[in-house]
Amino acid sequence: MKTALTLIDRNAVMKTFSATVNYNELSRYYSRFFDVSFINISTIVQEVCEQISEHMKKENVSFETDVEPMIYLDMNAQRLKLALSNLIVNSVKYNSKDDKRCKVSLHRADKTIEITVEDNGDGIDSETAERAKKPFGCFKEYDRREFLGIAVANKCCEFFG
Repeated sequence: MKTALTLIDRNAVMKTFSATVNYNELSRYYSRFFDVSFINISTIVQEVCEQISEHMKKENVSFETDVEPMIYLDMNAQRLKLALSNLIVNSVKYNSKDDKRCKVSLHRADKTIEITVEDNGDGIDSETAERAKKPFGCFKEYDRREFLGIAVANKCCEFFG
């Protein structure tokens, strides 16, 4: 007899898988278990956007990129990919609008490099946003597998500046 996963079961499995990846990712920052090299982050950001754009089309999400070329930084490519992917996925997953939009930008101004993930969702209040930056900061009110993506992105920013 075959048993099919229901949508709810599949969603629970995906959340657990995502949480496991993010727990592992957070442990890398706390242990500093990764190498850093001087890399072209423009290429990395563009790669992530290209990889996810097909999925965005399937989900009927308007997805734009605005990536300035040739921006270099001492960084770990895998850490950047995972942090950026988390933000992009969150921008769509938690957007309740019918006409979901997401835009990823990378720009340099003087000595500042800014990666931005914008969406047209309703957002979260500033108190929740601050708690979400801390790993496990939202567990009292939310399912324990939620919000780790924001914590991963925050750790990336803290570590690499």
